[in-house]
Amino acid sequence: MGIDSGIDAFLKENKMTAEDIDFQEIIESFFYEMEMGLLGEMSSLQMNPSYLDVTNEIKTDENIICIDAGGTNLRIALTNIDKKGNLNVLYFKKYSIPGADKEILSDEFFETLAEYIKPIAQKSDKIGFSFAFVAKALENGDAKVMGDMCKEVKVKEIDGKIIGKELNKAFIKKGIGKKKITVINDTVAALLSGINSNEENAYIGFILGTGTNCAITTKAKYVKKIKCKNDLIIINMESGMFDKINRGYFDKVLDKKSEKPNDHVFEKMISGGYLGELISLVFSKYMKESYNFTTEEISLFLSEEKEYNAIKSLEEHEKSILKQIAQNIAYRAAKLVSINLAAAIIKSTEFTNKTDVIISAEGTTFHKFYKFRENVTNLLNEILKDKNINYKIINAKNSVIKGCTIAALLNK
Repeated sequence: MGIDSGIDAFLKENKMTAEDIDFQEIIESFFYEMEMGLLGEMSSLQMNPSYLDVTNEIKTDENIICIDAGGTNLRIALTNIDKKGNLNVLYFKKYSIPGADKEILSDEFFETLAEYIKPIAQKSDKIGFSFAFVAKALENGDAKVMGDMCKEVKVKEIDGKIIGKELNKAFIKKGIGKKKITVINDTVAALLSGINSNEENAYIGFILGTGTNCAITTKAKYVKKIKCKNDLIIINMESGMFDKINRGYFDKVLDKKSEKPNDHVFEKMISGGYLGELISLVFSKYMKESYNFTTEEISLFLSEEKEYNAIKSLEEHEKSILKQIAQNIAYRAAKLVSINLAAAIIKSTEFTNKTDVIISAEGTTFHKFYKFRENVTNLLNEILKDKNINYKIINAKNSVIKGCTIAALLNK
């Protein structure tokens, strides 16, 4: 991509170019952190195992209640999987997640969920719950919340709570009765949605929207930190927390002014929750004036679909500068994503002894940001060109809801 020499020099001086990203060095760092995480050693990648047995039969035509809690959105559904493996959605409601509008206590969070489920509570005794925040999977299919949810969702005293156990307490309080609740990460749900009857595939779940994360399949023998009776298990990498990377000047500025400095530093370099802010910081410094653009505004501007007020008011030469900076920062992010995916693909094929990989990818940044998926795919092909690996990226409709359904059906 063409770039003015002055802008190029500015980006290089601040270590903000794609050229500052070394493919091999960072992939090797991913490999090391993944292996340390699986061993239970110190690592920026938690590599949290799911105890679901993915070899279990997926029962068809059984109704499942689904909860998809991600970002500030909450989706409640009643679903089943038909004999062809298709998802049927029998009921669907979308809400703002409890705690998004105002700070609440954890009891209110779970009681509000129970209230939303009331209309379909008697339609199934099984619930698949996608919880898109940091949580540790438990052997019985439940999960324990690890820390706060996120800056947009404020729920006090939720840290350490067992999700399904607390939701069942709320059900009993409301006269609904206990359910068998299976709690998974949204990235694990995305992975599950891509599973088909072909046992020759390895599977990856990948999300790049407001935040980012990645999940892979592996043989249980490689996961030394737990004992698991299953042969094949799913690992939630928590890849947004990866930190073995040399950050540029503006990455550090953004991180320092964020609500949680030194937390999820990789996510802050690539995800939709931060990309617009990062580009704004770089452009503001270059222009010596303050600007603030969202990720969506930048994407629409680059695709020449629409210019919002702040961009519309720029002079043509200023728009040219913004375009060059935005293209380069977004391309750098795509390069980092390709490295993340390449590391996941290579390790998942090694761990499962497969050569074909299905990547179920979710998220508006990955699929809708200007040329992002195209750039990631081209860079990924470059990294994998000498490997005997075939991969396919799919974008299934309602993939997280489908993954919730499958999770509940697999948890015998």
